[in-house]
Amino acid sequence: MTRDQLIGRRFYKDGRFEIVRKIGSGGAGAVYEARDREHDYSVAVKFLRRDYCGWEDIQRFIREGKKFRKLRRVYGVSRAFGHYYVASEFIRGKNLFQILRDRGRLELDEALKIVDCVAGALHAVHEENIVHRDLKPENLMVNEKGILKILDFGIA
Repeated sequence: MTRDQLIGRRFYKDGRFEIVRKIGSGGAGAVYEARDREHDYSVAVKFLRRDYCGWEDIQRFIREGKKFRKLRRVYGVSRAFGHYYVASEFIRGKNLFQILRDRGRLELDEALKIVDCVAGALHAVHEENIVHRDLKPENLMVNEKGILKILDFGIA
């Protein structure tokens, strides 16, 4: 197994962010956890794949980062190591897919609470004239406090 070449690399202002680990990858890119060395907290960094370097792909990715600012804390939309990236709030927790895989199914009241949270979040997103277009259990994160967050606005 080869080591991911981005692990341990630093970027952003004065090398403030250091990539700690790869969280996952999808069709257009990969997401990493990075540590803000100045303020001692984690950030999520989504890097666009190099083969998605067409002008439309890059513009869509930058648009995603800018739209995302309306919904969650975004620290930067830029380029590092030859990749465009969006650095944003890191959410610790499990996604709904992981929860369902681990538990099998949810109790009715818990499932209704999640549906209510998703509906409320989507309402807020739609108020910003954003349509997610890829809503699935993997993109619904429940943080350590039990708060549901919608992730991955890549094709919004």
